[in-house]
Amino acid sequence: MTSRHKLIGLLTATQSEILKELFSLYQQCGDSKFWKPRDLGAYRSSHHALTLRRLASQGLVDSVELMGATSTKKYAYRISDRGVETWELIIAVATLPLTSIFGGKSAQRQMQELVRLVQ
Repeated sequence: MTSRHKLIGLLTATQSEILKELFSLYQQCGDSKFWKPRDLGAYRSSHHALTLRRLASQGLVDSVELMGATSTKKYAYRISDRGVETWELIIAVATLPLTSIFGGKSAQRQMQELVRLVQ
């Protein structure tokens, strides 16, 4: 199993939701634009910045530091090539029939959640 296949099991629901949103923006605008956490649904004291940093550390998201007058570092993000490949793999797996998933009902419930997520 390659590292990109292992990565799917390491994504939390929150990380998956943000990766899905970045993938959607990538499809609409291409990879030339970076997005602030607020553009992705973040609000004051949101978890989005932390989640985006974790996705960046996994190589699924690219980040750039924004220059500003504040002393707090702020970043903008976009989905990376690896993130696009990972999300496309998640979509491909989600289209498999539940009967093709081994592991019993627990694995099938996880698959149903994955199907719900990519729709």
